Amino acid sequence: MKILNICGYSWDIGGPPKIIFDHAEVQLKNGAEVTILTPISEGQRLYPVPEGARIVACKRHWLARFWAEFSPELFVWLKEHGEEYDVIHIHGLWHFAGVAPYLLNLKTAKVITIHGLLDKWTLSKGYWKKMIFSWLFQKRILRNTDLIQINNLDEKQDLLNYLGYQHQNVAIVPNGMKLANFMNLPAKGNFRKKYNLPEDKKIVLFLSRINLKKGLDLLLPAFKELARKRDDAILVLAGSDDGYLSQTQSFITGNNLQDYIIPVGLLTGDDKLAAFSDADIFTLPSHSEGFNCSIRSFDFRRSFFDVRQGRFRRSLEGDKFCSFGKPFFE
Repeated sequence: MKILNICGYSWDIGGPPKIIFDHAEVQLKNGAEVTILTPISEGQRLYPVPEGARIVACKRHWLARFWAEFSPELFVWLKEHGEEYDVIHIHGLWHFAGVAPYLLNLKTAKVITIHGLLDKWTLSKGYWKKMIFSWLFQKRILRNTDLIQINNLDEKQDLLNYLGYQHQNVAIVPNGMKLANFMNLPAKGNFRKKYNLPEDKKIVLFLSRINLKKGLDLLLPAFKELARKRDDAILVLAGSDDGYLSQTQSFITGNNLQDYIIPVGLLTGDDKLAAFSDADIFTLPSHSEGFNCSIRSFDFRRSFFDVRQGRFRRSLEGDKFCSFGKPFFE
């Protein structure tokens, strides 16, 4: 089987590249041929590619500022090669790269993974633009898609609310994780030492893109209030800038919170594992989420975490690695 994934495949995109990577490793082991087709802009770092997979990177056009992932180069490549594949797997909604296979009327079977992009909060951002896009493309595309993949029951309801009916072929496939990657975490203290973090303070870890969607407009003021009442905790912000770093830095300096809120940038590999090892609390007050990979990773440590959306609690209740209890901070 030949599988073509279409998605922005760079470090700053967030969860979808990780999901594609994990899926591709399994698909390759089962004999499939996997290609990843991605638009790319100057300065972006491509996400690692599984051994045996192929990546095709096409230059984003400047019009991508107005229509995400717009790339004539990608369109031409897809026109020439799209029907060489058995399955085209499109990740996300609203972007040009996901519409292109339908504009070209490719006969290849198509799968779309929603990635949490139909919930109320996401739809409210750029509402009229999304409504026009829905009328022109998106609803028709979803209606004509062979399979829609979602992460949880809430996304199934989001899809029903958006289409007005339930699509005939929907599969719930939660994001997985490789337990082996977390069997031998770095020794406690490595992360504190590398980033000069005080040993006498609890670490509250936020590990996600620095983006408004991830709830930083809620987290930063909340931690400001916490820092006024007690001085035994620090908030570590680990993630790449995705449009909200300057506001975050302004908030920190404007409220003299440099000793309490500490951005450390994007963490990968052993650095990310070391952060998990040292953290006392994981927080992700996201406005919109499919099923965050970082939550699954932190869940593995049987540690407390705080998430805003009930969909995570419903998904994790009964998980043998997860328990719910009283908050660390009253």
